[in-house]
Amino acid sequence: MIEFESVSLRYGNGPLILRDASFHIQPGSFHLLTGVSGAGKSSLLKLIYLASFATSGKVKLFGRDVLSLSPDELALLRRRIGVVFQDFQLLDHLSVRDNVSLPLRVTGKYGDKERDNVAELLAWVGLGQYVDHFPSQLSGGQQQRVAIARAVIARPAILLADEPTGNVDDHMGIRLVDLFEELNRIGTTVIVATHSTTLVSEYNFPTLRLSKGEVTAIPPRKGKIGRRGVKVAAKGKADKGKTNEG
Repeated sequence: MIEFESVSLRYGNGPLILRDASFHIQPGSFHLLTGVSGAGKSSLLKLIYLASFATSGKVKLFGRDVLSLSPDELALLRRRIGVVFQDFQLLDHLSVRDNVSLPLRVTGKYGDKERDNVAELLAWVGLGQYVDHFPSQLSGGQQQRVAIARAVIARPAILLADEPTGNVDDHMGIRLVDLFEELNRIGTTVIVATHSTTLVSEYNFPTLRLSKGEVTAIPPRKGKIGRRGVKVAAKGKADKGKTNEG
């Protein structure tokens, strides 16, 4: 589903952000993408959701070389990918309902059935009573859940989440990743970028570790795939600036 073949990336004359990265992500899998802040996790995700393109090497999505696609084909491919941005990117002048329904409105697919789907999804993420609120009236964790709902409302084949737990405490972070795990169970391919050691210890998923421009694929630990049930402190922000060492 997602294939990188000897991919390198740099912006302008700057240093290499990715160096000869090669990996393959199967449909329906769940991966963590780890690395310290500034390692290039967001840049790697941008290559997947087609916000930027590799300097060299080949990126293939759904079996298609992205550089061989026309602008219209790229636009159609982007619609199959949901993104939860690190800074939420909600529209302040739109209600929660309208923020979540925006991807449907853009494609002209927003009728009575879709309105019901939006309401059901917001209830599922615990925001059913906030449908008419605006982003400024919500907490950071609530805004993050709105962003998640918006990312999945069009039922994307791939869901990318860029540091989704960076601004919430550990327990809220685990709740958010539990939502991603539920989506993965119904077939969505999920990649969560994080530098939280709490999440890395709490969940047992295959990992892509990014360090000094190089990507290392790390298989899951022995035992149950998914949440491991490690006890987490009741308070405190998710760890920042630390690298998963496997």
